[in-house]
Amino acid sequence: MHLLAGLVAALACGLGPWAMAGVRSRWLEAGAGASLVAMVVGAVFGLPLYPLSDVVILVFGVCGGTLLGRVMPPKFVPFLVLLMALSVLDVAQNVAFSGPAPASPAPGGGLDPHFIWLNFRVPLPTGHFSLGFADLVVIAAASEHFRRRSAGWPVALLPGMLGLAIGDLLAVGFGNPSQPAVAALLQSLIPLVTLGWLVAVAVERIRSGTESRGAGFS
Repeated sequence: MHLLAGLVAALACGLGPWAMAGVRSRWLEAGAGASLVAMVVGAVFGLPLYPLSDVVILVFGVCGGTLLGRVMPPKFVPFLVLLMALSVLDVAQNVAFSGPAPASPAPGGGLDPHFIWLNFRVPLPTGHFSLGFADLVVIAAASEHFRRRSAGWPVALLPGMLGLAIGDLLAVGFGNPSQPAVAALLQSLIPLVTLGWLVAVAVERIRSGTESRGAGFS
């Protein structure tokens, strides 16, 4: 169930840029800006508005990620540098803030009313699946990157879906490590999305080479 929830979230963010291909950037900026303001206000004041918070975070992830993918040149090296920098920041912040989160559950909901505005959450029988808003932005940006390269949506979905699948496998394999630093590393999804992006780049190049050879014999 945990993996399924992650794949559905990755699918939504991966398909978002394709659904918004014809939307002008200024409308994406408006959506990202409005959702960001709502996230900040909700987090600061601890507004217990789950699952509305999930909708706001998803809008920010898709709009913000699509914009980031449009701003970056659709080339290998610039986007790789971006993903590497974000991966380092992701690991660093998880290590720096490793440890139990402050408990402040929402009335009757069992969720922290501040942190619900920072993480996309899906209720599961065993608890909640959680995905940070920055992870959603990166997944959507990677999808937009491949859309601009005309790689096709199956390739564009690979970074997010592979990243979530690898993360789930690592979580199952390592369980609950006692060292906070190791636990923090396992919570860092952006490096895994980066790995998925590299796999998608390889798939794109293999497909392009195959199509070129096929065209030569036609």
